[in-house]
Amino acid sequence: QKMSMSMMVKGRYHSVANAENEGQNATEIDTLMTSPKVNKYNCLAKVNITSKKLMYIISSACVLIGIIFFLLPSRDLQNTGDWCPNISWEDNFNGPSLNLFKWSYQNGDGCDVGLCGWGNNELEFYTEDNLQIANGTVIMEARHNLEGSSHSNKANFHEYTSSKILTRDKVSFGPIGRFEARIKLPRGQGIWPAFWMLPADNLYGGWPNSGEIDIMENIGKEGPNTVHGTIHYGLDWPKDQYNEEAIFLPPKQWGDFSSSFHVFAVEREVGLIRWFVDDIMYSVKSKSDVVPYLWPFDEKFYFILNLAVGGGWPGNPDNTTTFPQQMIVDYVRVYNGTFPRIEGKNQVNSLDTDVIYEIVDGHQNSFEKKRDTGDNFYKWVVPDGATIKSGQGTTRMLVNFGESSGIVSVELHKHDEGGDHASFCNSQTKKKIGLRVKVVDNTLFDKYNFDCGCPSSCTQEVLNRDADGHSCGQRIQWLINEKGKSERAACIKVSYTEHNGRCGPCYPDCHGSD
Repeated sequence: QKMSMSMMVKGRYHSVANAENEGQNATEIDTLMTSPKVNKYNCLAKVNITSKKLMYIISSACVLIGIIFFLLPSRDLQNTGDWCPNISWEDNFNGPSLNLFKWSYQNGDGCDVGLCGWGNNELEFYTEDNLQIANGTVIMEARHNLEGSSHSNKANFHEYTSSKILTRDKVSFGPIGRFEARIKLPRGQGIWPAFWMLPADNLYGGWPNSGEIDIMENIGKEGPNTVHGTIHYGLDWPKDQYNEEAIFLPPKQWGDFSSSFHVFAVEREVGLIRWFVDDIMYSVKSKSDVVPYLWPFDEKFYFILNLAVGGGWPGNPDNTTTFPQQMIVDYVRVYNGTFPRIEGKNQVNSLDTDVIYEIVDGHQNSFEKKRDTGDNFYKWVVPDGATIKSGQGTTRMLVNFGESSGIVSVELHKHDEGGDHASFCNSQTKKKIGLRVKVVDNTLFDKYNFDCGCPSSCTQEVLNRDADGHSCGQRIQWLINEKGKSERAACIKVSYTEHNGRCGPCYPDCHGSD
């Protein structure tokens, strides 16, 4: 059943498009990561058994090999080739045209499917004419077309045209793996590039019941170096929900995102998603972040790349916006596992001490805390005002923080300058990894005398989170004082119905059922 409804989400409109994915027979890529295994029965099956003695010898040998594999010591960063993720699907856009075995165009302005403006009050009309393949990239171009121009000789004139492609009905991906693209962003007021995913089968119902994963969104009014990572979930409007984080990387250190390529990625595991920009992890969402709603993100999702113009969230172009604007994509890749990363607190209080950060591999294993016995060492960098108490040069360190937020990062170096630059995963390019850490001053928090019955999760920190202009605590307090609601009823309204993405930890019963 086709549903079409517009609804406001974080200042922008979204649509329920329940039937958009019906009738699919998508090729599903199994992105489950496998590890070396020995099966004695498989081993025996490949041998022509001629005697019980021979069967016994071969069976014993196979079991012994399995025991050896099991007893092998944990791997460190110098011997990671056997577990590093491999590319399971990719498009490097090296052909003369878009590969239609992998992608489809989605043209129009949404009116043909009952979603004029794509449910977001967008201005663009998508067309194949606005996409080209050149120099191993796909170039998606947003144009401002004037009456009488070369783009106005169509039956229906469209002031703004752009491009949108997707892998729906071609390929979809399960919950295990890394999903990334290397992209050069456009810039300007009213410009809205996005790299995102929608469910292949809508198993839990139309949007947002079955989920949406926004790997990267940028709105021009914030500048090209601020990007957002978001999940959409919940129930039909008005109980649709979102949970979002943004990161700003200063151009002086990271380059202008509109003049250089950058890698935007998510890593998906069952019950968990991580967001990265250039291997800096800046957001992690799990099942607990959407309670009491369903976590729909363990199903198969497909890719979408589009360059929108205008809409409720970014606003419309103005006289400062120049055209054409281009989103240029170098590649899109799927890996069958996750890469090494930094584990540790992504938010600390100012002046916190002895905060632990360490490198873990794609299997959640910590690397042995040691300086490499070979030519490599680990160079850690911490935010301004912080100091490394111990562990520089090793895979695990202690940090004493100051008052500044920033990036905790580590890079693997070679002492031998003549050798190849070592990387975390041999031939892979993940040479430097980072974690964005927010430093908060809890002395500035407003103090609330309620905790929604959940003191361990509905903390003063959570109550002070911004939820569309007012903190969670302010919203709950207002409902109690001005509307006469009980603490429990006010907490349910704010943390469940209105602002689950920010205030969800204050759902009563400490994430139990209501």
